[in-house]
Order: sequence, then structure tokens, then C-alpha cells
Amino acid sequence: MITYKRHISIKLLRKEKGDYQVEECLPKRKLLYSSAVRLGLLDVIDCLKFTNNEHVLLPPICPQGLLIPFERKKVDFKYYHLAEDFTVHIGMLEQMLANDKCKVLVFIHYFGIFNPQVTEIKKLCDQHNVILIEDAVQGLFSKDENGQKVGSVGDIALFSLPKFLPVPDGAIFVINNPGLKVEFNY
Repeated sequence: MITYKRHISIKLLRKEKGDYQVEECLPKRKLLYSSAVRLGLLDVIDCLKFTNNEHVLLPPICPQGLLIPFERKKVDFKYYHLAEDFTVHIGMLEQMLANDKCKVLVFIHYFGIFNPQVTEIKKLCDQHNVILIEDAVQGLFSKDENGQKVGSVGDIALFSLPKFLPVPDGAIFVINNPGLKVEFNY
């Protein structure tokens, strides 16, 4: 259960009049709510039905909240390369996707800043039949220069509400790919 009054928090945050909902800041897709990103990610992992030989690709600078659910569900993971400026080395990533049994790639929008590499990475993921999860936990209000909302490119995007709002808990999962049957069990 999410414990907050979202219309009050958004209105105060934006310092504007009107009745705002958190959902207005998110891509217009299927939304699932969880009390925390880690808990919701456990259900996402279950719904994706990993087999023994499949793994997830993660960036080397990865929060514990992303690692713990995969470890708990005994899903193997590997790391892809990041440059010092947090950009992904696309050539190396393409090699990893071509040579591995990768089922999921997690892409992080560091510091909540929309990273335009996500579009190129999504194309690679589509070519190799890999599910792209966008970690946008810090990007609830982020957009690119054209107004595209963070979390609108990947198959699944995740947001953490306490990182932006004065609330004790809450996470939102955006399911951009209607072909994925993701449901939460709690």
C-alpha cells in the first residue's frame, strides 16, 4: 500500500494551483504500484520467468535495491561497461547481447537525468529479443529536450516516490510493452 496524498504533494512541489496527480508525470501506459522498488521488482522477475541459463545485464554502478531482488530470485547477472561519464559503450554492449543468453538489460538514468542513449539501447535490445528495464527511480519529473518523459522508452520503467516526494514509501512501475504480462501478487 502506498501511504501518501499524491495530489497535495505534487501541488506543493510544483507550487502551482490545480489538482495534480503523480501519474501526470509518467508515460501514459499501464501502471503498477508497490511499496518499494525492490518488492515490485521481485514480482516483475517472477512474471518474466527466467530460465537457468538466462541472466540480466546490469551497469557496474548499480544500487543495492536492484541487485537484491535478482540475487533473492537466484537470477544470474553480468555487468556491462560504463565510461567515466556514465555513458554506455554501445559496441561492447552489442557484443555482449549477441554472445550471451541475456533476458533483461537494466539501464539507469543516473541522477534522474534523461540519458538519450536509452533509445539506441532499446533498438539493440529489440534486435536481440532482450527486455529493457529503465531505472528511473530519481527521474520522476525528467524529460529530454523534446519533452519525452524519462521511463517512456524501455519495456518497463521504475520510479521511487520517496526520492521526490515527502512520503515514507512508494514505487511505480510503468509497463510500456503491452506484450509483457506483469502483475503484482501482493
